[in-house]
Amino acid sequence: MSHPPDGPPPGALVEQVEAHLTAGRADKALALADSALALHPTHPRLNRLAARAAENLGRPAEVATHARRLLAHKPRDAEGLTLLGRALDQLGQPDAAEVAWRAAIAAAPSAIPARLALAVHLTARRRDEEALPLLHGLARDLPNRPEVWRNLGNALFRSRRAGAALEAFWQATRLAPDDPHAWIGLGVARRRLDRLPGAIEAQRRAVALAPELPEANWNLATACLAAGRLKEGFALYEWRLKRPGRAPTLPDLPLWHDQPLAGRRLLVAIEQGIGDMIQMLRFLPALAERGAEVTVQCHPGCGRLFQSAPGAARVVEAGAALPGDLDLVVPAMSLPQRLGIDADDLPGALPCLRPPTDVDLPGLPAGRCVGVVWAGNPKHEDDRRRSLHPRLLAPLGRLPGTTLVSLQVGARAQLAAGPDSPPLLDAAPWLTDLAATAALIQRLDTVVTVDTAVAHLAGALGHPALVLLPTGADWRWGPTGSSTPWYPALTLVRQTKPGDWTGPVAEVAQWLSGKGALPP
Repeated sequence: MSHPPDGPPPGALVEQVEAHLTAGRADKALALADSALALHPTHPRLNRLAARAAENLGRPAEVATHARRLLAHKPRDAEGLTLLGRALDQLGQPDAAEVAWRAAIAAAPSAIPARLALAVHLTARRRDEEALPLLHGLARDLPNRPEVWRNLGNALFRSRRAGAALEAFWQATRLAPDDPHAWIGLGVARRRLDRLPGAIEAQRRAVALAPELPEANWNLATACLAAGRLKEGFALYEWRLKRPGRAPTLPDLPLWHDQPLAGRRLLVAIEQGIGDMIQMLRFLPALAERGAEVTVQCHPGCGRLFQSAPGAARVVEAGAALPGDLDLVVPAMSLPQRLGIDADDLPGALPCLRPPTDVDLPGLPAGRCVGVVWAGNPKHEDDRRRSLHPRLLAPLGRLPGTTLVSLQVGARAQLAAGPDSPPLLDAAPWLTDLAATAALIQRLDTVVTVDTAVAHLAGALGHPALVLLPTGADWRWGPTGSSTPWYPALTLVRQTKPGDWTGPVAEVAQWLSGKGALPP
């Protein structure tokens, strides 16, 4: 390549730019590269070095410019494609970034930077099955890179491989002991495997490293709550309000913390799911005893039943206008923290809900009638673990003198139409709101349900029910045992192997047939 007679040759310029980059002087490297490119605008090595320097300086638009100039002459250059992908990702173009990284890998299948960038990209978007082959390969090629193990742990955990995830997170904490996210991952994996002391220890390490990190504090909260440390757990649970995208939408009212409530109109604002709201109803009488006039906001279809809750002066379904005379607001899940609740002093008598008597219900046959619910909210982040297919309940359908009554509503009720599902009496047409469901539950002998709103509803009614739980169950059910202080009428039946429902269903079948006892 020729060069102007009054300028240095490109090779000399390249050496000078490389020297600045090697010495950590990215600003000088980029300035010199830009000057050199004014003389040699298409020079591949100068554009490559300029792109590297611009990346070091956090200037993604300049990285993209130089990478594209490089690729114009070397379209299969793996480093140029990788640099372009990282720049596009920072510029808010993740799909274009993915195209660039895949092109880099196609050009050089062993190119580690492109494989790492694509793996992190896929993991962040929860495309775990695509990410896992890349991450396993990177773990072999880069065994000392903690971000590889952390991302591998995240992908494995979400793929319901908690044991393998735990090993990956352990490697991440070993390699990066000051990374709070690695400790969070380790704690969450231990929690899933019902190793609560270790889960709490790991989350405390994460909080010590990053005291203001909402995710660390929230995960420590749920671990403490699962262990029955309610006072500490609910105090930490307030960090949920700082988790991005998780805080409830509250009206423009002063928050209630510990102000006197006598003569004040307090809104208990809707938060999380129907089951969570039912669980919090037991605290309403304590608010009324402090002199508050309590308005409860609830999910659509719950208002008629919630009106029966002691301590609720008014009930408003979400979407309806709130009363204009409210003084204070509190998110529903903050009530235990505000009231200073601990494990040995859960207030409120059960039942705390009473369904109306004027409900149109289906006729039930003679013999024992058992309500069944096999699936919860499909949008719940843990739905894949806590829901099951109705065909797995087939052993219950073979019990003599027993009719299974489906309390399942929504699209998943249609799963019962499959040829391998047990015979069911479908009550869905009569379940027009939560009050109707509650009224039908009271007419049944018992209920068998997964962890969903019906479990909370049966417990709040004081009606016997068997709750099928996965390993690493939600905090309110604790890690072991068949009972919960939240709902004494419920019996908890737990998986012993992750993802295996055959054991719990067999236990329930034996118990219903009078041939077996549930574990204490």
